[in-house]
Amino acid sequence: MALTLRPLKPGIYPAGVFPIPDGERTFCVGREPGNDLVVDHASVSARHARIEVAGEAGVEVVDCGSSKGTFVNGIRVERRQIRPGDLLRFATAEFRVSGTDGETATRKLNGGAAPVVAPGSGDDGERAAMKIAFQEEREALKREISRLIGENGRFEAESTGLREKLAAAEARAIALGERVEEQGSRLRHLQRDLEEVAARESRLQASLSEARREVIEREGVIAGLRYEIGTKEKQVRQLEEQRSGLQRICDDHAAAGVRWQESWADLSTRHEAAIADRLAAEGRAADLLARLGDLEVRLLSDWQAWIESGSLPERPAGGPAADPAADATTLFQRIEATAAEIRGQLDLIEPIWHQYGDGVQAELARRTDQRRTDLDGVEAEIARRREALAAIEADLTQFRETMDAEVRRAQGLSRKGIEVEIPERFESMVIAKDREQEIYRALIERLEVLDLLLEGYRGSRKLREVAQELTAFRNRLVAILESGGVRPFEIATGTFLTPKHRCEVQVLSRKGWGTRQYSETPFQPGEVVKVVRPGYRVGEGDAAVILRKVEVLIRGGED
Repeated sequence: MALTLRPLKPGIYPAGVFPIPDGERTFCVGREPGNDLVVDHASVSARHARIEVAGEAGVEVVDCGSSKGTFVNGIRVERRQIRPGDLLRFATAEFRVSGTDGETATRKLNGGAAPVVAPGSGDDGERAAMKIAFQEEREALKREISRLIGENGRFEAESTGLREKLAAAEARAIALGERVEEQGSRLRHLQRDLEEVAARESRLQASLSEARREVIEREGVIAGLRYEIGTKEKQVRQLEEQRSGLQRICDDHAAAGVRWQESWADLSTRHEAAIADRLAAEGRAADLLARLGDLEVRLLSDWQAWIESGSLPERPAGGPAADPAADATTLFQRIEATAAEIRGQLDLIEPIWHQYGDGVQAELARRTDQRRTDLDGVEAEIARRREALAAIEADLTQFRETMDAEVRRAQGLSRKGIEVEIPERFESMVIAKDREQEIYRALIERLEVLDLLLEGYRGSRKLREVAQELTAFRNRLVAILESGGVRPFEIATGTFLTPKHRCEVQVLSRKGWGTRQYSETPFQPGEVVKVVRPGYRVGEGDAAVILRKVEVLIRGGED
């Protein structure tokens, strides 16, 4: 069965119908004049699609890679068979597929290509297309009537030759007249039905246009919402990147604090080890000097009867233990002089030794054995007392740890945040002042870093939880400082600085016009115009210690 394509908007697309007759053939559809079906519209590609007629296999539409696409009943297709009643659309150009007999389609195709009409006004073009369709239907009915009239003529000619069959011929003529009347009535009914269908189709087309307009408007609204969503997502990503950068800065500060504490602990351990080594060396030197002095005393006591009293250097009035480091050189000189005198006396005793030496050696051996026995007893006593001393030191270490914990609790310092070293001197049981002040200064610096971070986080909803955690940590640092007696203080704006403010005020000057960076300058009198950073001190009254001076700008130094 042959098909025809009828445009749904003749005012925009070509008017008339495009016939697709039976028989194997291919029709090209596009915007260029060389196509079989020319649709002169900007949305249609130059070579948009082709219609393939395959005889009994049917008619198929094939998209030729168009940019706007080819649609059958609203579905985009690459290749699809079309049938009467389908809605075929090339980009925005819509056609209704309808069926017709082969003779009419062949005459239309042979008579010329489908007409191409440029876009015009909507109602006039649509009425023109409907008139053309009505005229085609009327011509078909006229041809049918002509055929019937011809048959009637042949019957009249036969009735002239066959008068005997006149009655029958007249009856047939009357029947044919009635049939003509019936056909005319059917034609009028069909025409009325066609007009109603055209009106209904016009109303449906108007409703479809309104629905399409609403769809286009809603697609515009959706596109705007998608753009806004993309913008918001971009802002969220930027805020997330800022939060990640600030988190990295916090992590870097925390890591730097941990490294600083580790390096400080390592330096403190090395310093204590060096002090212990120095004290041990000094103790060994003092012990050596004392033993040398005792050796001198024993030598003199053993050989005082043999050595003349005026032959040796005189000993200092304070004795050998008065100042061993200062008298080391004199001590060695005295020992060398004593050894020289003893060697001289031994030279005199040597002949006597050869005569009585054996008996003396036996006596010396006996006394040596007795001394060794006494020495073994003394060493055993020393070992026993060392064990007792180790037990006492273990108890003392445990007691020190207990007192260390009590001192930390009394000071109100968190073992998690700050490590405080207790000096080895058990008698004092207080934190070293210099070390305590360093810890307070480090806490003040950490507190100011947290204030800067909180100032940046305060305007961000995304980082509200991080700001709350930092605020809680800052409050803990403030509580630690307040428990240690650390208080901030400032100088009122308009105060005129005098030399008495030197110990608690640091004068600054800007590094350049319009910058927030400052550099320290020597103290000088002047009127305070701005407080850059507050100061901190620990204690009250005359016993207060300035941990950091108040940093101010004075008149003349603010520009």
